[in-house]
Amino acid sequence: MAESNRQSAEQMASILSRCSKSTFGSILNDAMPAEDAVELIKNYAKASLAGDGDLPRDVARVLYVMAILRGRFAGYEGVSSLDESSLDREAQRCLTFGWLPGRVSDLIRTLSMRGG
Repeated sequence: MAESNRQSAEQMASILSRCSKSTFGSILNDAMPAEDAVELIKNYAKASLAGDGDLPRDVARVLYVMAILRGRFAGYEGVSSLDESSLDREAQRCLTFGWLPGRVSDLIRTLSMRGG
C-alpha cells in the first residue's frame, strides 16, 4: 500500500493512528474523518485504478468514490477535482455492483443525495 500511495509505511501508520481508526470502513463511516486519512484512502484507491496498486478495479472504484464523497461531505473541498456530474455517475456505477454490501451502498446513496 505504501508504494501505491507514494508515502512511507511510517507516514501511513502515523495518519491512521492520529485518526484512531483501524480500517478504511471505520474512517469512511466517521462523520468527520481526518482529512489526511481520506486523502490516503483516495490516493491508494486511485493508484489501483491506474493499475499501480493491489486492489481489484471495482473495489478500488468504490473506495475512491466513497473517499471523495465523504471528504466533500466533511467540507474538504480539495479532496478531488472531479466534477459533480462525474462523481454522481461514478457513484451510480458503484451501486450496480451486486457484491456491494448494503451498508456501503446505503452510505454512497446518502452521501450522494447530500451533494457529496
